Amino acid sequence: ACIPAADAKNYYFVGVARSKSVRSPDDGVGPSVDEYFTISVGGMVTCLNTSGDVIHPGDLLEWTLVADNTSNARRPRAGPRRVSCKVASVSSPNVMGRALTFARAGESFDMLLKQ
Repeated sequence: ACIPAADAKNYYFVGVARSKSVRSPDDGVGPSVDEYFTISVGGMVTCLNTSGDVIHPGDLLEWTLVADNTSNARRPRAGPRRVSCKVASVSSPNVMGRALTFARAGESFDMLLKQ
């Protein structure tokens, strides 16, 4: 939450979580229970197109941190940010895979993760 856009360079892509992991609010002391989830670090995964653009088969995709500005369009917030995907350029350092299927904004698509 509240990660500045400039801090995105401090993060890197590892994989896609395949199971639900819902965290309780952080009290500043640390987690009170273990969290169990599985993650795909390669192969095909199904994701949600959160980019707002159309994704075509063969498009390179990158992860990005985006702010949720839907609450007040006049004054965008600095955070919290969420991880999103978008079409990438060939030279992007944040490429996470290649689209295998077509998806409009808000639709699911298949992606082959880079390894």
